[in-house]
Amino acid sequence: WGAQETLTWRAPDGMAIEGLLILPPGASRADGPFPLTTLVHGGPYGRFADALDVGWGRWGQWLATAGYAVLQPNPRGGSGRGHDFADRVAGAVGKEDWADIEAGIDHLIAEGIADSERLGIGGWSQGGFMTAWAVGQTDRFKAGVMGAGVSDWGLMVAQSDVYDFEADLGGSFGWEADAPHRHHEVSPISFAHRIKTPLLILHGQNDARVPVSQAQYMYRALQHHNVP
Repeated sequence: WGAQETLTWRAPDGMAIEGLLILPPGASRADGPFPLTTLVHGGPYGRFADALDVGWGRWGQWLATAGYAVLQPNPRGGSGRGHDFADRVAGAVGKEDWADIEAGIDHLIAEGIADSERLGIGGWSQGGFMTAWAVGQTDRFKAGVMGAGVSDWGLMVAQSDVYDFEADLGGSFGWEADAPHRHHEVSPISFAHRIKTPLLILHGQNDARVPVSQAQYMYRALQHHNVP
């Protein structure tokens, strides 16, 4: 397995953010820079603990065995640092949490661990959302993996089995009087016209939490804009 260590960096607003770094088996920091894959956890009230990640949804070590360095960040919105830290993403997904993640990538580039020309990003559920969001905000990634991710928070209200929770994350139900609604501002589909990054979309057809229509919507958008 790859060597794994805890890591701390500063977000743009100065907050300390932590996560995990996994290096390829037998490698050390001095062997960098490596191609870097950033894996984003689900929830968003999840967390990467300092444990062996070899599951289907926690695949950091599998990527390390293929020669990648792996960043597993714990941005705002996750567990383990109190209510205020977790609540920062309510109605604001893709804002401070994305800034936390991108700052971690920049930190590893500055440290000579990550190759800025060989970056990837992926994740499941909220991690899938963050992947779809990230490729609509920047073209720095060479590829993304959107696993059971959210493309539109309005559709989540329409179809998810926990629609009120999804409205809390997206910031609106869509039936309020004061349109345009907040969820449009934080939905990856609103930025699909910017995407240049090839995106692998993985989704279960019978997913009740994040319905497969979320994947279909993003797929159609990428097809329309000729994105692989």
